[in-house]
Amino acid sequence: MKHPEFLEQIIRFYERMRMRGVVVSFEIPERQISVNDHDLIANARRLRERGIALFIDDFGSGNNSLDLLRDEAFAGVKLDRDLVAGVTTDLLDDAFVEWIARVCSKLGLSLSAKGIKNRDLANRLQIHGVTEMQGFYLGAPVPLEEWEAAAQIALSDCG
Repeated sequence: MKHPEFLEQIIRFYERMRMRGVVVSFEIPERQISVNDHDLIANARRLRERGIALFIDDFGSGNNSLDLLRDEAFAGVKLDRDLVAGVTTDLLDDAFVEWIARVCSKLGLSLSAKGIKNRDLANRLQIHGVTEMQGFYLGAPVPLEEWEAAAQIALSDCG
């Protein structure tokens, strides 16, 4: 994300998808972000100013978590799959996710969790305030074209 050409590709892709009525967001793994990487942080801010959401992926897996939350360059965080998996079995993981949810809420950040494997986990995360989830329990990934076709059918059924 440091290279201007890549940043421009992200912006062009976002604009193409927006014109198709598809809302997209982008993720960058926490382990690839350094709070001292001023170019990356500046580019993240540039995306946010354009209304393009960039999320910190695998949040809670690296050493930057707290410092990255201090910066207003990111739209939100996506919780690390291993951290999420421990919510129903490990008191510390559960407490950490609950704390992250409170902090994100106070900062106005979106909070997403991946690796949702069952209803109990989804329910527990909802109790903590996680509003976006992904995982095979909720549905398998599909190509964009397949998703668009299904969305068109669903829209035509509503009208």
